[in-house]
Amino acid sequence: MKPDTIGTSETKLCFLKLIPEKSTVLCAGIGANITPEIDLINQKECLVVALDPSYLTKGFLSRTAHIPNFMWLPYALNSTENSFMFYESVDGDLMGSPDKTHSCIIKNKSTSYLVKSLTLDYLINLISNISYLKIDIEGGEYNVLRNLKDLSIPQVTIEFHHFASDNFSEEDTKDCLDLFEGFGYKSFDYGDGCEFLFVKKDLI
Repeated sequence: MKPDTIGTSETKLCFLKLIPEKSTVLCAGIGANITPEIDLINQKECLVVALDPSYLTKGFLSRTAHIPNFMWLPYALNSTENSFMFYESVDGDLMGSPDKTHSCIIKNKSTSYLVKSLTLDYLINLISNISYLKIDIEGGEYNVLRNLKDLSIPQVTIEFHHFASDNFSEEDTKDCLDLFEGFGYKSFDYGDGCEFLFVKKDLI
């Protein structure tokens, strides 16, 4: 089986046939691109709940016409619900990060500010019928995943950022892949060793 591709300016993988009509899609980290999310709204009438605390996203959405079935929450996905320092480049449309060693921060003029956060467990308990989870949070994914005890969302796509940070390595990413294996997922590599789609094995 080969995953489908959704989005244009930035693409993501999923199995469209495994996403029920009018189910919920949870996205952490959107920056200034929501074309994969729009595809799922258009093709499956999904409700998209998107988390991103960045100035980049706030500015982008303020210039974007109303999108039916799209809800933005100005929170970060985190391992706890504590506020934390968030770093963001002020040079161009670069995504922010909780990791001040991220290459997009140290290579550019940047700013920092406190952001509020929500945990994945909280969101899963709050939101019903989540069929697809996207995590693209520029290094924050490791702490989120390390605190998971289990996960039942049918499909999860994650970009890992060991390539962009001094704080994480390929071994940290491998540990996350092993975690998903233990949760009963099959992984599909996007082809770069950094981004993966995870699908529950009993679905494919």
